[in-house]
Amino acid sequence: MAALRAWVRRGLAQPLQRVRLTPEHELEWFAMALGDFDGIPWQPDRSPKEYGEQGQTTRAGVNSMKNSGGNPTTHSVMVTRRTLCELTGWQGQASAEALTLARAIKMTMDALSSYVPQGDFTWSLGARSAGHENKPPEFYWTRDVIVETLWKDIEAMISLRLYSVYSQKQPSQYGSKSTQTQRRKYYAQLRTTEKPVERGLRLIGPGTRALRRDLAWWMPPDAARILDIKEDENGTMVVENHRIVGYGGQQGIRVARYNGTEASLSPDNAYDCEIEESTLLASESYDSLELLYAQDMFTKFMQSVAEKMTRAIEGGSNLRPKDSSNMRAWKCFTLHNDRLSKIAQDIHNCGLGNIHQIYLSIIQPLSTEHKLPEPDSVITLARKHAKPHELLQHFAEPSEIYLWLFRTANTFPRKSSIFVKATAILMENLRTVTLTSKLREAQCYPEKKIHPIRMAKLDMEEELERVDRTLLICLMRLYKKQRRQWECDIIQGAGLTIEGHTIYPDPLNSTPAHRICQDDEDRDLYLIPQLAVRYLDWKDIHDCTPLHYAAVNGREFYVRSLLQFQPDVNARDLRDWTPLHYACNACSHLSVVQYLLDKGRPEVNAQGIDGVAPLHLAAMNGDIETVQILIRAGAALDIQDASGTTALHWAAFKGHEAIVEYLYEDSNEKLLDKNGRTALHLAAIAGKENVVRFLVPCSDEQTNADMDTFDRLGYNPLHWAAMRGHEAIVRYLVNEAGFNKDTTNPQGNTTLHLVASDMEGQEAIVRYLVGEAGANKEAKNNNGCTPLHNAVRSGNEAIVRYLVGEAGANKEAENNNLCTPLQIAVEHGNEAIVRYLISEASADTKAEDCDQQMLLKIAVKYGNEDIVQYLVAEAGANTEARDYYKWTPLHLAVEQENEAIVRYLIGEARADLEAKNEDQQTPLHLAVRQGNEAIVRYLIGEARADLEAKDEYQQTPLHLAVEQRNEAIVRYLISEAGGNLKARDILQQTLLHHAAMEGSEDIVRYLISEAGADLEAKDEYQQTPLHLAAMAGSRATVRYLVSKAGADLEAQDYKQQTPLHWAAYAGHEAVVRYLVGRAGANKEARDCFNKTPAHLAAERGHEDVVEYLNNIEDKKATKGAN
Repeated sequence: MAALRAWVRRGLAQPLQRVRLTPEHELEWFAMALGDFDGIPWQPDRSPKEYGEQGQTTRAGVNSMKNSGGNPTTHSVMVTRRTLCELTGWQGQASAEALTLARAIKMTMDALSSYVPQGDFTWSLGARSAGHENKPPEFYWTRDVIVETLWKDIEAMISLRLYSVYSQKQPSQYGSKSTQTQRRKYYAQLRTTEKPVERGLRLIGPGTRALRRDLAWWMPPDAARILDIKEDENGTMVVENHRIVGYGGQQGIRVARYNGTEASLSPDNAYDCEIEESTLLASESYDSLELLYAQDMFTKFMQSVAEKMTRAIEGGSNLRPKDSSNMRAWKCFTLHNDRLSKIAQDIHNCGLGNIHQIYLSIIQPLSTEHKLPEPDSVITLARKHAKPHELLQHFAEPSEIYLWLFRTANTFPRKSSIFVKATAILMENLRTVTLTSKLREAQCYPEKKIHPIRMAKLDMEEELERVDRTLLICLMRLYKKQRRQWECDIIQGAGLTIEGHTIYPDPLNSTPAHRICQDDEDRDLYLIPQLAVRYLDWKDIHDCTPLHYAAVNGREFYVRSLLQFQPDVNARDLRDWTPLHYACNACSHLSVVQYLLDKGRPEVNAQGIDGVAPLHLAAMNGDIETVQILIRAGAALDIQDASGTTALHWAAFKGHEAIVEYLYEDSNEKLLDKNGRTALHLAAIAGKENVVRFLVPCSDEQTNADMDTFDRLGYNPLHWAAMRGHEAIVRYLVNEAGFNKDTTNPQGNTTLHLVASDMEGQEAIVRYLVGEAGANKEAKNNNGCTPLHNAVRSGNEAIVRYLVGEAGANKEAENNNLCTPLQIAVEHGNEAIVRYLISEASADTKAEDCDQQMLLKIAVKYGNEDIVQYLVAEAGANTEARDYYKWTPLHLAVEQENEAIVRYLIGEARADLEAKNEDQQTPLHLAVRQGNEAIVRYLIGEARADLEAKDEYQQTPLHLAVEQRNEAIVRYLISEAGGNLKARDILQQTLLHHAAMEGSEDIVRYLISEAGADLEAKDEYQQTPLHLAAMAGSRATVRYLVSKAGADLEAQDYKQQTPLHWAAYAGHEAVVRYLVGRAGANKEARDCFNKTPAHLAAERGHEDVVEYLNNIEDKKATKGAN
C-alpha cells in the first residue's frame, strides 16, 4: 500500500475515482468497461467516448492507463452484456418486450422459412460503433433457434440502447445523504406509468408512389395517420431525438422539431398527383421506449427477411372495398392475403403493438423489396367495372378504367406481373377501340359515336408510347399467333416489325405447351402428355390456353392431344372468346371446329364481351361450311352481338352471298341492329351488289317493306347506296326492285337531296336520278331547300353546273329563309359557284333574304373578302345598299371587325365613310363601340372620318369610347386625333360625366389630370360628375374626385340634392361611409323637399345606410366642437 501511495504521489498512477452509474443499467456500463479497458472511467474529467447506435450515444469514461488502441464494436459489447446477464441471472427492464419480440421473430421465421434460402439466418441491426467503420452488428441464428436464445440476444441489445438514452438523463445534483438511494428513486419515477406520455416517431421510408400505394392497399382500414415529414427548426411538432426510430439510420431525420401533414395515399393519386418522393413518411407513436425500440428491431428484422426472400408471398390478394355501398368509390379498397394476415395477427397476439403498428413493420420492408403478394385482384376489379360498359359498347368509360389500371401499374417495376398484365389489357382495349373506330367509319355511324372512340384511342396511345417496345412487339406477335392481327399505330409509327423468333418474358406466362400449339409452320413438334397435363388450362397474358392456340392454328393433332385430358373447352380469353371462337375466326379449319364440337362439347352460342358468337365469326369470314356445322350443332341463327348485328347482317356487310342465301330462309331478315338497320342496309352501305340482288329479288310486298325501312339516321337502303356512290345498286333498286326514287326521310330529303349534299360529289348518280330516273329536281325538304341548294352548300360545282345548265333546275328557288342558291354560295364562300351562277347562269344578284340582306352584305357578314371584291368590282354590287336597319355593307364590315374588307370598301370601292344607320351612327361610332383600335386609327388617320359626328343621342365616338371604358381609344382620340374634350350629348353630359357614371377610375384620372376636363361641369339636371359617380356606387372614383381632384362635396343639382343624397338613395353604403366618415359630407343636408340623405335611403328601404347615417356623429359638427 505504501508503494501504491508512492506511485500516486510521483504521478506514476492515479487514484481511483467514484463514478455515478445509471440505476438498472450497471451491467451495461460494466459490459462496455470490460470491452474497452481504455474506456474505464477512472477519471471522470477525461473526455468521454461515445457509443453510437441508431444515431443515439452512450457515454463511457476514458481510461488513463495504457491505451489498448481500439474501441469495442457494438456486437462485442452486446455479447459481453448477454454473458454477464447469464452469469448473474439479471433481467433488464426491457425483458418483457424482448421476449415478445423474440416470439414474433420466431413466428415470422417459421412462417416464411420456405421463402428464404436454406442455411443459418443472418440479419443486421443496422447500428455502427462510434468512430469506427465496422459493419453493423449482425445476428447469426440457426433455423432451429429457440425463443430463449433470441430473447437473450434481443434483451441485451435493447438494454444497451436504453442505457444510451437514460445515461444522458442523470440528475446533476443530489443531497448530502444516500445519493445512490435518491438516484434510484429518480429513475424509478421516470419509469412509472404516471409520467406524461411522450411522442415518438417511426420513420417508414421515402414517400415514393410505390410505398404510398402499398400502404393504402395493404394497411387495415382506419389505420393510424401516416404523415409527410419535413424538417423544420420552427416546426410545430416536437419529439426527443431518442424517440425517433426507423428508416435511414443515422441519415434519417434527427431533429427535435418537424412539421407533419397527413400523407396522400389514395390509389387515385398514386400516379397523377405531384409527390415529393424525397419526403419521408412517418407514423406517430405513444408507446413506451422499450416497445418502440422492439418494434424498430422487428422492422429491421423484416427488412433482412425481405431482402433474402427469393419470391413474393404467394396466395394472391383478396380485395375488400372500403365503402361497399358507394359504387363510385370502387377504387377505394384494401387488399388481403391470408398468409400475410396470419403473420400480422400472430405477431399482434404476442403483444408487440396494435395491429396497425405490426402492419407498418411488415408492409414497408416487403414493399421496398417487391415481395408483397401479387395484386391480381386489382386487375380483376378494373375488368369487373369496365365490363358493363363494354357490353353496351360504351368505349370511353372502359378506356378510362384501363388507363387508371395502367397508370397505377406504372408504380410497379416494369418487369412485374401486374405492369405487364395491365399493359396487355390496355393494348387489348386499344385494339378493340381501333377496330371499332374503323368499322363504324365503314358503316357510316354518326360522328358523335366515333369521336369519343378516337379520343380514347389517342389517350391510350399516348400512355403506351412510354412502354418498352420489346414488350409491345411481343404482344403484337402473340396477336399474330392468335390470327387477330391489327394495325397498331405505335408499332407502325416507330417503323418496327413483328416478324422473327420471339422469346417471351416470364410475365407473359407463355408455357412450352403454348409455344408448341402456337406453331403454324407444320413442324414436327410433339406435345408430350406431361406438358399437356401440366399446362392444360394454363393461361397466358391474353388469358389464352394452349387449346386456344391449337384451335386457331388448325392443329387437329394438338387439339386431339389436349382434349383427351379434358381441358376447359369454354376457357375465356381477355375478350371472353373461347377456343371455338378462335377456330371459327381462322378460316379453313373445318376439321378442328367439327372435332371441338363432337368431342369437346363447347358452348356453341358462347358470346364474348363484344357479344360476338362463333357463328358471327364464321359468317364474317365467309366460311359457309363452318356456318353449316355450327347451325347443325345448335347455333342460334338470330343471336345478336353487342351492336345488335346478326350473322346475316355480317354476311351481308362482308358480301358473302352463299352464307346470306343459306341463312336467309330461316333467319329473321327484318331484324334490326342497334342503328335500326337491316341486312339490306348494310349490304347497300358496303356496295355488295350480289347480296342486294339476292335480298331484293323483285318488286313485291317484301320489297315494299324494305323500301320503307329507315334506320335511326333516317335513311333507307336506296339512300345509303346513293350516298356511298354505288351506282349499280342505285340503278338496280330503282329500275328493277321498284324503290321510290323520291321517297323522303324524316327531314324531307329525297335521294337526290342526299346525293347532292354529299361532299364527295356523286355526279354520276345525280345524272342518273335526274336524267334517266326522272327524280324531282325541284323537291323541297323541311327547310324548303331544293337539291340545288344542297349542292351549293356542299360546294359541288359539277353538280351545280349540271342541275342548272343541263337539267334546268330553278336557280332562283327560295328556301324557308328566302335564300336562293346564290345567297347560300356567297354565305359559304364558294367563289367558283358564285361566279358561275352570276356570270353564266345570270342569277338574280338583287335578291334579299328574310333579313333584307343582299349578296354584298352576306359576303361581308361571313368575311368572304374575295367574293366581296368580285361582287363590287365585277358584278356591280351597290356598296351603299341599306338593310332594314339602314346599315350599309361598311357598317357591317366594321361591326365584324374585318379590317381588310373595311379598307377595300373605303379605299377601292369608295364606300360612304359618313353613312349613318338607323341610330345615326357612322362606321366610326361602331368601330369605337367594338373597341377595335386598328380600325379606329385607320378610319381617322387614313380615311379622315369625322371625329365629331353625332348619333341620335348627340354622342360623338369619343363619348362611346368612354362608355366602353376603352382607355387606349380615349387617349388616341383626344391626344392624337384632337377630339373635343368638351363635347356634350343630348343630356349635356361631358366625357367626364360618362366616365364617372361608368366608374372608370383610370379614364377619370386621365381626363382630369392630363386632358384638363372640367371637374364641376353640370349636365341638364345640374349634376356634376361627382353626383353621377356617387349614384353609380363607384367608391374608387368618388374617392379620387373628392380627395385628389378636389370636387365640390356639397354641389347641388336642380333638386338641391348633393352627391350624398344620390349615394344614399341608391343604397351604396360604402360610398356613403366614405363621403360622411372620411370626406366629411353633411349628412343633414336637405334638398328642395326638405329631405336628408337618410330620408331618401329610408324611402328606398336601404336599412343599412339609414342605420349608419343615424348613428354616426357629424364630422363637421365634431370639428366645430373641437
